[in-house]
Order: sequence, then C-alpha cells, then structure tokens
Amino acid sequence: MLDCVCGRKSPAKRRDDMAESITVPRPLAAKWVKVNRQHHAGWQAEREARGWESHDQYDGATLPLVPGRRFRVYGKPGWFKFRRFIVSPHEGELVECYGPFTKNGADKVGCGTRVFKADRVAKVARRVGESEHEERVGEIIAGRKRKAA
Repeated sequence: MLDCVCGRKSPAKRRDDMAESITVPRPLAAKWVKVNRQHHAGWQAEREARGWESHDQYDGATLPLVPGRRFRVYGKPGWFKFRRFIVSPHEGELVECYGPFTKNGADKVGCGTRVFKADRVAKVARRVGESEHEERVGEIIAGRKRKAA
C-alpha cells in the first residue's frame, strides 16, 4: 500500500514486507534440486570408496531401529527419530537421526539432524512413526487376506 504521494512505501511497510520474505522460504528451482542430488550422490560415492557403510536399519538396540522410529539418547533430553545407521572407518558405529522432540512429537528448541554413537541409544519406542506403522499394518492385513483366499 502506498503511503506517500510520490509512490514510495513507508519504512514500517517496507520492514513488514522484508520480514515476510525472510520467514517464507521459496521452493528450490528444479535445476538446483537436480544439482543438489547429483552433489549428494557424488559425496556418498566418495565416502563409500573410503570405507563408509550406510544401512537403513540398526539391530543393536533393544528393538530394531528403522526409519521413523523414535528413541532416547543417554545424556540428551527428548526423543529422536531414526534416519539411518552409518559405519565409519574412523568413528565406528553411528546413528543419524532428527530431533529432539517431545513425547507427543512436537519439535523442541534446537531440533535438527544429529549423529550419535550407536552405544548411546538408551530407550527405543515400541511404535514406529505413523506412516510407516500404517504401511506395515496394511501389508500384514493384505497378507492375511491372501492366505484366507
């Protein structure tokens, strides 16, 4: 909205426009998404050549950690969601996760991607994340229907 006869916005209106443009992220253009994926694939291949391993499941905890399952870490407050299990030639076994979250799933301050030593996993939630859980239940029910038919 114009506040001046000359057609310029007032300083307060300009500040509001700047704040809105800062807080609303713009989606990446398709070409940059492609470049990012290529860069990540090259980085991953380089690490694998140096002896790094990446797995989608970790069986060393009380329950198997699969993507989306929440767990606690010794010495850290909150719950974390498992992403992948990494075996590094230098650091050993690592767990990559996202968090911390509260018990009901809300983000806590400082929420982001983290990497912990695998031996720091303290407690694993029985229930897998909502979408993964529903998919697994659907597979079980479909298998039962096939056996019954």
